[in-house]
Amino acid sequence: IVYEAVRDISIGEELLMGPREPLQLQDMQETTTEDRSDRETGKYIS
Repeated sequence: IVYEAVRDISIGEELLMGPREPLQLQDMQETTTEDRSDRETGKYIS
């Protein structure tokens, strides 16, 4: 899991996360080998 900061974070500032919510996996699109990019190289796999 990767988080992206949407604002500048000062040194020593505490980061707070919202409440945890379960992932709804049935709502996510299935990824096929024809339809994904290589996570290590960023190249499209066809």
